[in-house]
Amino acid sequence: MGYPTLFTLDYSGDSSTWVENRGIVTQNSTTGNWIDDNILYSMRQAGYFNPNSSGYVTHNVVFNTRGWVVDGATMQFSGNSWGETENAVDIALLSGTTSGVPYSSVTDLQNNNSVATISDQR
Repeated sequence: MGYPTLFTLDYSGDSSTWVENRGIVTQNSTTGNWIDDNILYSMRQAGYFNPNSSGYVTHNVVFNTRGWVVDGATMQFSGNSWGETENAVDIALLSGTTSGVPYSSVTDLQNNNSVATISDQR
C-alpha cells in the first residue's frame, strides 16, 4: 500500500508568493485529527492547524513547502521526514501556541521528526 499524495502544480520562485495554499487545514476546536502516512509537496504549506484543534501528525513526508503551521493547536508530531527539496521551515509554532506539552522541548520535537527545522515564534 502506497502513501496518499497531496501536491499542487510545480511553481518556481519563493513559495511565499505561490497561489496554491494548504494541503490540510483543521477547523477551530476540532479534536482527534490524525494525519498519517502522506506525501505532501509543492504547496505553500503542508498543513495549518487552527486554534484549539488537536491530534497527531505522524509518518508524513513533506518537501518544497513552507512546512506545518501550528496556530494555537495541540498537535503531536512524530516520525515525519523531509524530502530533498527543503521546506522554508519544517514546523512553525506561532505565537498563540502553548509552551507546554507537546512542545515543551523543541529539541525533542526536532529529534522525533528527522531533525526538523523548527520556527519557534512563541
